[in-house]
Amino acid sequence: MIDFTGVPTENLGIAVIAGLNWLNHCSVLAGVPPEKFTRTLSGFRKVVRLGEQWWETEGAGSRCPQMLAERQKPPLMLYLIWSDYTAPCQGIAGAAIARAMERDRELLEKKFAGKPAELNAALAALSETMRNLDAAQEPEDLSAWP
Repeated sequence: MIDFTGVPTENLGIAVIAGLNWLNHCSVLAGVPPEKFTRTLSGFRKVVRLGEQWWETEGAGSRCPQMLAERQKPPLMLYLIWSDYTAPCQGIAGAAIARAMERDRELLEKKFAGKPAELNAALAALSETMRNLDAAQEPEDLSAWP
């Protein structure tokens, strides 16, 4: 149960923490290895503090528009949240896909029994999908797949 306070800045923090806790829960359900997910909440606090320190440096205000114009991501709260949610989501999806691939491997071995070339091609395609998922940094990276 989440209790919002009615104060927007407090609610943002509550929502971020609730979201990270939900990702934690999803990671357990998906079978993500714990070492891939250990830094979720404590890591987010550190990232926010680093963002605050960046903004405290001289010239940060003028660097921000320049970074945005160059398609770089200054440490704005929404970028920090995006970054911290993206990695766990990627790990959760990867773990779920890996489990599905293991289940599908048996089906592929039955389907392509006596056809080693087709089996190897199907397994290679599954492995390539996993590598692409692991390498993706942004959602747009996933849309570039063949």
